[in-house]
Amino acid sequence: MERAAFRGYKWIAAGAAAISFLLLPSHAWASDLEDLAMEGYAVALKTQVDGDYEGCDYGKQIALMNGLTFVCSTYHYHYSYMPRVLILQQLRTGSIKVIIDDDETSGNLYRR
Repeated sequence: MERAAFRGYKWIAAGAAAISFLLLPSHAWASDLEDLAMEGYAVALKTQVDGDYEGCDYGKQIALMNGLTFVCSTYHYHYSYMPRVLILQQLRTGSIKVIIDDDETSGNLYRR
């Protein structure tokens, strides 16, 4: 009887772990990054926002820790303190995509 109860517990634990894994947002993010890699994008730089990040608004300048400034070209609200920034570059064309705190963000990069 104890052995059967233990097997039942293992199934419940395994099911809970599988459901938790499927609900993690990083699972979707890994898929998005994989899609960008399939389009020929690779991580060119990794940095952070210098301070608070309160999303984008057209023309808003966001200072990055590596000395670059990102200027937004769309609106998107999202709050985070010093989020990670990935700058991706398309290997054939050289076009740039900027990912701030796991969100693709439209705009341009400039040196300060």
